Amino acid sequence: MYLNKEGGFISKKNSNLKSTSMSQANSILRWTELLPLACELGGASGAAMFTGASIYINACAVPMILSMSTKKEAVDVWDKMYNFTAVYQGSIAVFSSAACLSAGYLTSHRAWYLSAGLMASIVPFTMLVIMPTNNRLKAIAKANREPSGSDDSASSVKRDEQVTGLVELWNSLHAVRSVISFVALSCALWELKRGA
Repeated sequence: MYLNKEGGFISKKNSNLKSTSMSQANSILRWTELLPLACELGGASGAAMFTGASIYINACAVPMILSMSTKKEAVDVWDKMYNFTAVYQGSIAVFSSAACLSAGYLTSHRAWYLSAGLMASIVPFTMLVIMPTNNRLKAIAKANREPSGSDDSASSVKRDEQVTGLVELWNSLHAVRSVISFVALSCALWELKRGA
């Protein structure tokens, strides 16, 4: 006979069963505590990465693109930037939304649902509102890569004005995504602080 933690006696035959079930219970307890925390940290981290990248694009990358000497070069750089960041930011938005949704489900805290909804709204906003501008800029970039005949200065000036206007419009629309992700991040951080 052995003395268990509660002060009772258990037989040697049942001691292995008792210790196994206790360690399983402790393991389950740890996972039920760690899984919500992992979801919370994943959701907040994803929102922070998206927000940081978005603000950098608005504040640094697009002004640099607009300051380039030729608009042909500017639209080509915008196209490369877009191709690189579209996959990155889309994946981050979906990941952050899923993690925040899971955190909301596991903790029953409404701020996680709000954060998840805001991060998820970035994808349809991009597809419905920003995509027409993206497509126009990408078409100009594609046309710039194709060899063309004589290009008179009047059409070149018109195209330069069009590129500048479209990149500025795109930057304004992208700023909406920056604000949405910042609000989602604020909700996530508020909930993390509240739960600490």
